[in-house]
Amino acid sequence: NAIYGFRADDATVQSLTAKINGTRTPDTFLDVYALGFTNNPSAVDTLIGLTKDSQEYVRQAAISSLGNIGATTQFGLLKTLYQDPQVSWQDHCIALKAIGDLNTDESKAFIAAEAKKLGSASSKESQVLSRILSLYL
Repeated sequence: NAIYGFRADDATVQSLTAKINGTRTPDTFLDVYALGFTNNPSAVDTLIGLTKDSQEYVRQAAISSLGNIGATTQFGLLKTLYQDPQVSWQDHCIALKAIGDLNTDESKAFIAAEAKKLGSASSKESQVLSRILSLYL
C-alpha cells in the first residue's frame, strides 16, 4: 500500500476498529490484517492493543500489521516481543518479520545483528529464524 500511495481514510479505520472490538468471529483476524493494510497511522494504537489479545490469530495479525503499516515508532515493542521468552514461538517469528518490514536503519541493523548472532546454529528454531532474516538481508 505504501508503494502505491494508498491510504484508507479515518472512517475506514474507525469502521474496522469497531468491527474488531465488536462480536468476534473466527475471521476477526482478517479484519486486523485489513486494518494494517489501510496504511493509515491512526490504526497503530488499535494494533498495539491487539498485540496482547488472547486470540492467537488476532494477536499475530496485529504484530504482523505493525510491520505492514510501517509503524516505525513501534520498533521497541516489536523487539520486546521478539526477545521475550514468554511469548509463543509463532509470535516470536512474526515479531521478527515485522521488524524487517519496518525497513529503517535501526531495524536493518537489528536484522543484521540477529543474523550474525544466529550464525550457523543448527537448532530448528535458529534455522527458521535464519530463513526469516534472509528475507531482509
